[in-house]
Amino acid sequence: MADHRQDNGLSMEEYFNEGLTEEPEMANPFEPVKKETHLAAKKRSLFRKSGAKDGKADKNRLKRLGIAAGGIAAVILFISLAVFFAHRRNDGVRHTEKFAKLLGQPMATAQSSGSLDVSGKSAYSAVTGMMPDGAYAAESRRKCKVEGVYLPEWSIVLTPDAEKLGAVTYYHYELLEDDMLGKKRKSYLDPASVPQGGDPARTEDALGLDPYSISYRSDGTQVRTYRYYFVDGETKDCTSYIITATWNASGVLTGISDQRYDYIGKILQPES
Repeated sequence: MADHRQDNGLSMEEYFNEGLTEEPEMANPFEPVKKETHLAAKKRSLFRKSGAKDGKADKNRLKRLGIAAGGIAAVILFISLAVFFAHRRNDGVRHTEKFAKLLGQPMATAQSSGSLDVSGKSAYSAVTGMMPDGAYAAESRRKCKVEGVYLPEWSIVLTPDAEKLGAVTYYHYELLEDDMLGKKRKSYLDPASVPQGGDPARTEDALGLDPYSISYRSDGTQVRTYRYYFVDGETKDCTSYIITATWNASGVLTGISDQRYDYIGKILQPES
């Protein structure tokens, strides 16, 4: 009997040859699941930990950058404030230098310069009492207290010379607020040890003192005074000195000397 095939039929052999066996084989539900080896588990754990560490490291890095940026901003702010307050402290010197440029001009020009209010008397009686006749004063709006007496932190005295501005003198009263004798030093300062020919900055660096007064004269000279005191090693007495230094019109130190300030003698001396 002859074998007959349908056109669409497949034999068992053709069934497998046509690629049916290329389909993925279904998993055997009765086959035991292979357990993950210890090494593979360890690698996977390390991989997860590494990812966690990387994320944590990124967060820490950002945190450190934020702290560093904040620190830099704080330093910049501190420097800006220091410069600002240093500038404010030097207001008196700056205004004095402006007035000094008007030396030799009519007093009316200095009075109307507009940089500061200029008056024939100070708001403080102690300052008014030391002003020369015909002089004018400009002073700080801030005040200090020296030995129980209120004074401006600084004042500028404009002294006339035949209707013209003859001298401009700056007084820094705030330097005497802690002690009327000036700055405390360890021992005597010998003016001869200061090199001649230097400018005011070099001289003051050598002395370690700030000027109590600065006076500009019409001939171009400049005179600065310094106050300090120390405790004498032998007598144990407080000893005070005033140093006076002079610069010529070229800004060269031409002379420096000192004088002992006998403050106790003036206190103890009876009125004549």
